[in-house]
Amino acid sequence: MALSESTKLETLHEMKEELIDIPDLFNILSTTVVVHSDLPYAPTTRFQPGKVKEIIQNVLKEKLGGVNYDSEQAPQWIREITDTIKLQVREMGLERYKIVVQSVIGDQRDQGFQFASKCLWDPATDDYAFGSFVNDKVFGVAGAWAIYLP
Repeated sequence: MALSESTKLETLHEMKEELIDIPDLFNILSTTVVVHSDLPYAPTTRFQPGKVKEIIQNVLKEKLGGVNYDSEQAPQWIREITDTIKLQVREMGLERYKIVVQSVIGDQRDQGFQFASKCLWDPATDDYAFGSFVNDKVFGVAGAWAIYLP
């Protein structure tokens, strides 16, 4: 059943009148909108890559300085290194940051080793630091990432 042109126009006019009768939508919505400046988007303390790099290098040197590489002990050393770095970085008072630490150790046999990462984050609040340790028996590399959680 097709509507005539006059019926279509009447229907459009009725719809227009119904829409005009709706209260001001902006006033309704403005009472329920959260203002973003009230949310804790800006970190109070920033991640400091220089200090974190020192922490990483000190922990690697302390844990690996006098050891020979042992494949059976390596998983325990990795856990200790990673947990120690994460604990010391958290002690810096970085509120609302997710701290991620990854460590690698291996037998030093004059081989090359590359450590890379790729992340999607906010460069205004998030950052990272890397550190390494090498002697004639063992090498270690660790990275720490800080991602701000608003």
